[in-house]
Amino acid sequence: MNLLVYAVCFGVGLLFAIVSAFLGHLFGGHDAHVDIGTGGHAEAGFQDTGMPGLSPFSPTTITAFITAFGGLGLIFSKIEATRNPWISAPLSIVGALIIAVGGGVAVRDGLSQGG
Repeated sequence: MNLLVYAVCFGVGLLFAIVSAFLGHLFGGHDAHVDIGTGGHAEAGFQDTGMPGLSPFSPTTITAFITAFGGLGLIFSKIEATRNPWISAPLSIVGALIIAVGGGVAVRDGLSQGG
């Protein structure tokens, strides 16, 4: 049963990432560059660079967490020492948090450097 949960999480996360990448490529949305000049006001929802920040609850970080949780759960459930769901699930959660936060930080730093 736990393999099914991990496989569904991995499959849904991977499918969402692929569909998002495909639709993002088709519809773009990043061709127009406009200087908003927010000056970093918090109520504007922008960082001091005038670029929108990456929320910890954005689709990117949620997808990264779900996909990583499923993938790590599948891996941990195949290892004899971590086969028990009481061991594999917490390890998968911690690993998925590390991956999602690391990915979010990398995207945020890439956005803040303009690349």
